Amino acid sequence: MSFSEAVEYLAKRASISLPVDEFRSPKDAQDKNIYYKLNLHAGSFYKKKFQSLNSSHEAKKYLTQRGLSQEMIETFKIGYAPAECLN
Repeated sequence: MSFSEAVEYLAKRASISLPVDEFRSPKDAQDKNIYYKLNLHAGSFYKKKFQSLNSSHEAKKYLTQRGLSQEMIETFKIGYAPAECLN
C-alpha cells in the first residue's frame, strides 16, 4: 500500500474527507514521474562522483572530520559535485 493509499484508507476509517485535487491530470502524473527519474539519475551521478574520489580528497576528509561513517554516507546517498558541474 502506498503512502497516499494509506492516507485515504485511514481518512475513510475516521470519516474524514480529504480535499480532491481537481487539477491533477494524467500529464501531471507523467511529468512527476519524469522528474522523479531525472532526480534518481542525478543522485546516482553525484554519488558515483563521490565514490570515485580518493580517500585524501578534501570532500572525503571533511565528512570524516564531521563524524560521518561510510554507512551514513550510503544511507543518505551523499554525493559530490565536481567543479565542472558548477559551470
